[in-house]
Amino acid sequence: MVQGTFKLGVVTVVVLGVVALGWAIVLVSSGSDKADQVRPVPVESFSTTTGSDPQEAVPETMVEARVFDVLRESLRQNRYTILHFYDSGRSGARETLRKGAAIADDLPYRAAWVEIDIKDPAARPLLEKYQVRVEPLTLVLAPNAAVAMGFRGRVSGEQLERAVVSPKTAEILKAIQEDKLVFLAFVGPALAESDVVRRATQQAAVQMVGISRTIEVDPTDAAEKQLLAQCGVSPDIKVAETLVISPRGAAIRRFKGAITSQHLYDSFQSLLAQESGCGSEPVTGGSACQPGRGATGQSTCSE
Repeated sequence: MVQGTFKLGVVTVVVLGVVALGWAIVLVSSGSDKADQVRPVPVESFSTTTGSDPQEAVPETMVEARVFDVLRESLRQNRYTILHFYDSGRSGARETLRKGAAIADDLPYRAAWVEIDIKDPAARPLLEKYQVRVEPLTLVLAPNAAVAMGFRGRVSGEQLERAVVSPKTAEILKAIQEDKLVFLAFVGPALAESDVVRRATQQAAVQMVGISRTIEVDPTDAAEKQLLAQCGVSPDIKVAETLVISPRGAAIRRFKGAITSQHLYDSFQSLLAQESGCGSEPVTGGSACQPGRGATGQSTCSE
């Protein structure tokens, strides 16, 4: 078994977001003179409320209720939801809306296009929920309501096509947007130690109820090829592997083979120490699953 902090250097982001997306929300600044610039939106900005289950949430306004109804239907139909935030007082806004809706209709995947006027007082809960600070802003939500990608400025069909994430990636996004610690278990019927890993994650879920989530991935699942590549896991592995991903989206531990729930609990304790700056080095440099992200900062501990 191999364990320890999993670190890699920052991976360069290439133009227009064609990169290992990982768990970060990617904001493409397409309305500036640097249209190719891709910047990650801090996952913390979308914590707790963004990934919340629309079936359990209580809408505050009619606008929010309308969006929640769309999200519920998208979950039922396994379709994406595109939220477009705009300013009705801006010149050319209506034409932009018309073009955006037409683009959404022509996408190769099913998506519901929802327009939200930031000038409408009833939209305020949604502006706060999704931390909308600029307009126009387009957010692409996976069927489970996790934010997959965001675009500032005019959005193209090519950009929206790239916003699709795999089912397991959507689960991971939702978990970290709900501020959960993720145990990403690569297990399968042909992998040794899979049953041991499952038992460990089940026990850890009981120990850390409400603060962790286990997500299992079969390395032979063709739909998860990109996820495996991002996490540095071969589809041909023979032994189960487990990644521990912080609520910030950084892979902080990698285990190969058999583990116990104590290994996972210790990872959680290590994360707490890293966040406080006490007891261990901060995670830096991100990971293969999340290039360029990690918890950094000065220690606040007494010498």
